[in-house]
Amino acid sequence: MTKHRPTTRAFINLTLLLVTTIVLLVFGFTDYLREKNSYYAELNRVIEQTTEELAASLALPIWNFQDDQAIKIIENAFLNKDISAVLVHDALSDRVVAGRMRIEGNAIAATDSIAGVADQIIAERPIVLADRVIGKITLQGTTRNIQTLAQKALQRIALTIATLNIVLYILLNIVLKRHIDAPLKLIENFAREISMQGSLTTTRPRDAFLLEMNSLRDSIVVMVERLQQQYDALAESQRKLRSTETRYRDLYENALAGIFRMSSSGQILTANAAFANILGYNAPEEAVRNVTSLKNQVFKDGTVYDLLMARLDETEQVSNYIISFKKTDGEERVGALGLRTIRETDDQQEYIDGILHDMTERFFAERKVREAHAFIQEILDSMPSVVIGVDNQTTITHCNKKAQNETGLDARRLLGMKLADALPRMIPHEPAIISALQERKTVLLTNQPHETDGATRLESILAFPVYSGELQGAVIRIDDVTDQAKMEELILQTEKMMSVGGLAAGMAHEINNPLAGILLGVQNIIRRFSPDMQSNRKLATETGCDLDCVSRYLDARGIRPLLYGIRDSGERAAKIVSNMLSFARQSQSHHMVTRLDDLMDKCIDLASTDYDLKKKYDFKQIRIIREYSPETPEILCSPQELEQVMLNLLKNAAYALNSAFEQKAPPQIIVRLRKEDDWAVIEVEDNGPGISDTHKRQIFEPFFTTKQPGDGTGLGLSVSYFIITRNHNGKIWLDTEFRSGARFCIQLPSAASSATPPAQ
Repeated sequence: MTKHRPTTRAFINLTLLLVTTIVLLVFGFTDYLREKNSYYAELNRVIEQTTEELAASLALPIWNFQDDQAIKIIENAFLNKDISAVLVHDALSDRVVAGRMRIEGNAIAATDSIAGVADQIIAERPIVLADRVIGKITLQGTTRNIQTLAQKALQRIALTIATLNIVLYILLNIVLKRHIDAPLKLIENFAREISMQGSLTTTRPRDAFLLEMNSLRDSIVVMVERLQQQYDALAESQRKLRSTETRYRDLYENALAGIFRMSSSGQILTANAAFANILGYNAPEEAVRNVTSLKNQVFKDGTVYDLLMARLDETEQVSNYIISFKKTDGEERVGALGLRTIRETDDQQEYIDGILHDMTERFFAERKVREAHAFIQEILDSMPSVVIGVDNQTTITHCNKKAQNETGLDARRLLGMKLADALPRMIPHEPAIISALQERKTVLLTNQPHETDGATRLESILAFPVYSGELQGAVIRIDDVTDQAKMEELILQTEKMMSVGGLAAGMAHEINNPLAGILLGVQNIIRRFSPDMQSNRKLATETGCDLDCVSRYLDARGIRPLLYGIRDSGERAAKIVSNMLSFARQSQSHHMVTRLDDLMDKCIDLASTDYDLKKKYDFKQIRIIREYSPETPEILCSPQELEQVMLNLLKNAAYALNSAFEQKAPPQIIVRLRKEDDWAVIEVEDNGPGISDTHKRQIFEPFFTTKQPGDGTGLGLSVSYFIITRNHNGKIWLDTEFRSGARFCIQLPSAASSATPPAQ
């Protein structure tokens, strides 16, 4: 069905009429509003004026109670057809003096109230006599007459606009038909005859009144001449196009990639030999004949086809999409598919052009390469060391997860950065790394210090060159050896302490020999001066010596207390040596039932003899208080290990009490023993400076110490924690609620509740 299109004359006529009508409507509507507003203003003025006049006329009748006179006055007001109701009130007696309203048929009826209506105007005035308000008049006017006048004005304006439009249409039609429609018709006939005859022998149209018509005529003549030239050129282009088409057809048929065209439903319309060969067909015609649904016959997964079609609807082109497809014999292959939508001018999808590359061998080869690369990267990521690969300009080319965590950057940002920018602490070591690259030798830098979170860490840096053809680079491995260095230092310190312990044990054995002789000699002297022994009296009588006089002399000169003092000091020294030997012996790695009060006394006696050569602590200046509960149960333990724990706690308390702080009370250490359910509890409490909140969480960590460098290794409490928790199934903790010093608590299972000793 041919779509109707208007002629030029009709279009211009209608356009001008539409514009004129709009202009006239605007002016007419403006005039209508102006007249309507004028009517309303005049009505308001008349209502107000009438109300004023009635208020003045009704003053005397109301004052004199002349109601009939008042009714006549307001009835005369109804001569004005715009008044619909009048109501008069007497203010002195609060009554309705007179009330009239207009009803249907233009009759006047009595009323005592005025109802508000939408198309009414109400005016009120007080009735005044001698400056005194004696009443009120209410007048209601109707707008029906004004609306009637406005409608007549609107009809008049509409008639005027219609008349003007008719006249204008007739005049425009005459002018346009003569000066535009007729010349255009002549030019149209001229163009039609030229197109039918194919020559310029047709007579040209005559001159027109309008300049544009003549220009249009001349342009058409010139266009026809040029079309003749273009027609000749087109014939030559078609000849060249046929030649080009032949060349492209050869390229299409002999291309290595599979090229095809299909319908929107997936049916193959045309294909080249390569496409047929990829799918396992002998000829393109065979592929076109057999492949009726690319989705079901070629694609391994139909959902991939649906996804491609959806994307094709959005972008109209898909390139290098990897798919799995099936050959005609069922063999599965991998290919790269490209599609493009071809649409006609009305934007309807007609067909789809595609190209298919068989990528099976290349795909599996690339997958093996990716898997190998991923495996190597996983090996690097699993390493606890920082591993970074650099080129000969120290630009990062590889990195593992540890390197990303160390720098705080992901792999995409690290790759391509300079090593010094990613790890600024490597700047001092760049010469060694460059040397390794240039001299092709491995460089190892051990125990290199650097600051991390305010603490000094040590690391080992290994740089070894890598050469692959013309590519040069190096692999840098960074290991944190802080703990290893501390452990090596601890091993050296332990060996020294073991040597000192062995020396102390040897010295104790050597001291025991003369000490035993001293004690034996003193004991014999005391016994041989004793008058109670019969042998002493016999020898004294034989030698002529009065043994009682000798005894009194010894007492008078204080010799006997001196001998007793020598004996007591010797016994005390022997006890100290015995405790040192007991502590110096290695643990026998077996547990026995032990009384805690005896063990604590032994530890306190051993600690009381300790005196630090650097004046850090002296147990002789510290009061040690024992608070032992008689209900404290026996425990199953290794006495030597528990002595080690107690001595460490006592020495730490003594060190804190002799540190530089304001001592408010005499230094003292309290050792408590008590029972708590099936547990024995040991408390070591001092009145020293205590432990700060920032250090309370770290006191049991290995190598953590608050002492000055050289005063401690930071292993005492960590070893104690290990002995109590692992070797004795107990608990050790710092009482954080205690604020008057430090209080360490140890909880050990009683011997009765320990079914089996802990594993050693």
